Amino acid sequence: RMCDFIAANFLQEIDSVDIARAADLHPKYAMNLFKKTTGMTLSKYVNLLRLSRAQAMLMNDEANVLQVAMDSGFGSISAFNKSFRHIAGMSPSDFRRDARMVTQYAP
Repeated sequence: RMCDFIAANFLQEIDSVDIARAADLHPKYAMNLFKKTTGMTLSKYVNLLRLSRAQAMLMNDEANVLQVAMDSGFGSISAFNKSFRHIAGMSPSDFRRDARMVTQYAP
């Protein structure tokens, strides 16, 4: 139920209390259960979904990086850039440039 709630709401501002409430669990128990089951924290899972959407948008859309950040559920461009760089190892702009180069030269 937690994953279903996150998938349906990750573009909104959600936290562990919201997620736990959706599964009728205490927030601390929900966080521990999620980490034990998936190997990652609730916040990391939410960020991965947001970053996956952002990567798809950067590859397919012409929206600027700020718009991609906001449309992916991040509350600020700095949080987006920090999370993106941490997971992808590069800035969103560099990711977009590299993705375009790959598709440009793909057979």
